[in-house]
Amino acid sequence: MKDSFSVGELASLFDLNVQTLHYYESIGLFTPLRRREGTGQRIYRFDQIYRLATIHFLKRLGYPLSRIKADLDSRDPESTLQRMREQSDELTRRGEELLRIRDAIDSKIRFVKERSTDFDPLAVELCSLPARRYISIGLEESLYRSDHFYFNTTIVFYEGDAKHFGALMPAAADMTIPSVPVPDIPALELPSGSFLVGFHRGPYDRIGEGFRRLRDVAAERGLRPAAPDSAIAINIIDQFVERDPERYLTEIEIALLPEANGTTNTPMIED
Repeated sequence: MKDSFSVGELASLFDLNVQTLHYYESIGLFTPLRRREGTGQRIYRFDQIYRLATIHFLKRLGYPLSRIKADLDSRDPESTLQRMREQSDELTRRGEELLRIRDAIDSKIRFVKERSTDFDPLAVELCSLPARRYISIGLEESLYRSDHFYFNTTIVFYEGDAKHFGALMPAAADMTIPSVPVPDIPALELPSGSFLVGFHRGPYDRIGEGFRRLRDVAAERGLRPAAPDSAIAINIIDQFVERDPERYLTEIEIALLPEANGTTNTPMIED
């Protein structure tokens, strides 16, 4: 092994970009032994490899550079092992969060594929639906700050002119880590029951037309909505998968009073 290395040789040894070593130097994390007179070329001595290897190791553990810089000159076996235990716990937490995101994405893929295939835009069904779990993500003004809005299927609860947004959770059978709750956010439940279910094709500002269609069908069939001004919308094809609002597809539902129970997936096609 050589006694010294140029910046290019050291970068090649660790499969790093030369600019990475320049940046390490600029923040005081890893500096060369000296620079050659005339050329200013950075020269590193052999034993500096161990410091760079430690930096590389801590980065692989997920430490930010600011913490690596603070830890390098204060480490000992006891404190290093404690920090590694803490980092292991953090990586476990992050891994569980990534699995939750993967489960949500897979659930959304299945939902879009199942609900957007061979649908009849005028069909209305009387369905007995199971309880569904969701997370409340608030009013329209605040939902864009929630990761659940982006990764989960969106459910919207309409109460007259007001609306409240939620994120449907994957079924327990579809979750990789069903025993791990979503941190700090309690899951709510949309109760099971009878619903009139149909579809709305087009932008959300015209979704009221679909709700009126469901209410007209309910009146024709002598079915009573649980709440006159309440309705539910579940995004199937939305702004995340379709650029044209005219092609958005939304499942729309109206909850019915309990006497409608007992009829499951009975089609009622509007003329």
